[in-house]
Amino acid sequence: MWYIECDQMYGEPIIGGGKHTEGEGPGAAEEVADVPESMLENARWERFCQLYACDGNASAAYKKAGYKVKDDETAGSAARRLLQNVAVRNRIAELTAEAKEQALQSSIADIVEIRQRITQIMRGQAEVETKAADMIKAADLLTKIGGQQEPQRVQVQLTLEDKQARLQELLDANR
Repeated sequence: MWYIECDQMYGEPIIGGGKHTEGEGPGAAEEVADVPESMLENARWERFCQLYACDGNASAAYKKAGYKVKDDETAGSAARRLLQNVAVRNRIAELTAEAKEQALQSSIADIVEIRQRITQIMRGQAEVETKAADMIKAADLLTKIGGQQEPQRVQVQLTLEDKQARLQELLDANR
């Protein structure tokens, strides 16, 4: 599957995808990159689209795509002309849609992940310090997620340290 990741520091696209070999026999197995059908045939146009999809800066994308220009103003006007090309606009829209879809898929936690995290909190196994109230709230959330109407009783064992910490919180709050 092809994808474009933008390097955080330089805004450069990192083009990904699989490779395969064609042919059989000695010397015939040449490595060929899988190229998506929608990729533009003009390599500079494709590079421009990828760069523009990463940061939205047309002038910079035009220069980084390999076009030689005298100054930024020339790059800007040439980039604007290139953006009027229907094939270029369509390719940028496609790249942007793919990037949004990938970002959406990687940022949304599924129900299993949510349940696992809440269970860790309920059991006091979270990476951060978990208070008894957090454990009880997590147990309540798990029952709601599970579709149970009535919250079930959950027994939480508190250590002496938990009780002391809660007492200290109450004392600090009353000062």
